Amino acid sequence: MKYEELPENTQKQIDKLKHYAQTIQSDVLDSLESAESQEEFRSQVDSNMEEIISKAQKVREVLSTGKRSVLHV
Repeated sequence: MKYEELPENTQKQIDKLKHYAQTIQSDVLDSLESAESQEEFRSQVDSNMEEIISKAQKVREVLSTGKRSVLHV
C-alpha cells in the first residue's frame, strides 16, 4: 500500500509519528548538551520520552479505531 492511497486522516497520523521520531532525536541531543551530569541527562530524556510516548499512543488509538485525531502538533 502506498502512502498516497491512505485516507487523509491516516496520512496525518503517520506524519505525526514521523515528527515524533525526529523530536526524539532532537530532544536527546538537546538533553546531552544541556545536562551537567549523567543523572540530569537521564532525567531529561525520561521526561521527554514520556511525553512523546503519550502522544504516540494517542496516534496509535486513532489509527486502530479510525477516529479523528485530537492532537495538534
